[in-house]
Amino acid sequence: MEKEREVIKNDARLESWSATDGGFRKQFFRGHYRTAVSFMNRIGQLWKEGPTPDLVMDKDGLWVVFNFEDDSDLAKQRTLAARIDQLYHEVLGESDPPLTKEEISEVGPGLRGWTLGERSLQRAIILDSFKSVLEFANRVAAIGVGSGHFPDFLIHKNRVDIVISGRQSRGVTASDVNLAIQISEVVSKLDNGQGIRNR
Repeated sequence: MEKEREVIKNDARLESWSATDGGFRKQFFRGHYRTAVSFMNRIGQLWKEGPTPDLVMDKDGLWVVFNFEDDSDLAKQRTLAARIDQLYHEVLGESDPPLTKEEISEVGPGLRGWTLGERSLQRAIILDSFKSVLEFANRVAAIGVGSGHFPDFLIHKNRVDIVISGRQSRGVTASDVNLAIQISEVVSKLDNGQGIRNR
């Protein structure tokens, strides 16, 4: 395992890959089966000759695994891994490209209360009780499941901090904005009688 860690450590292109016994691997499109299948096919079109990775497809996404069978293939494996990463970002850009600040500002009132980060939207909600926060978090989680885009939240007493980010995206995307707007609609409904103190 030391050799595998050294390979990743010494190649900046592999910083997002994980060492395994005998190689390195990375998961793509977790929780998005159809997109993962499409990406698997794109990898097939990308490959010309040389070492091939193992591709493991399941309901949780696609794992790409490189095994060190021959040191002479190592350089080619690293190059192919970097190209797969590049392809991944190209696919992300095609399906959900980052928005400009101008495009985000055009949304206007729909994002009132949200703070724009470099790659995320953030918001803090304070409710009247811990129980209300949990009910609110369940509603937000249901929206995330329905859209296939999952926000992070941190719950502390009667406060919930929400962060929306596409993880691998280079900026805030239309999917992020749409999710934030849906969450804002839940806040508006709760504001009519369920004790939100600020938003």
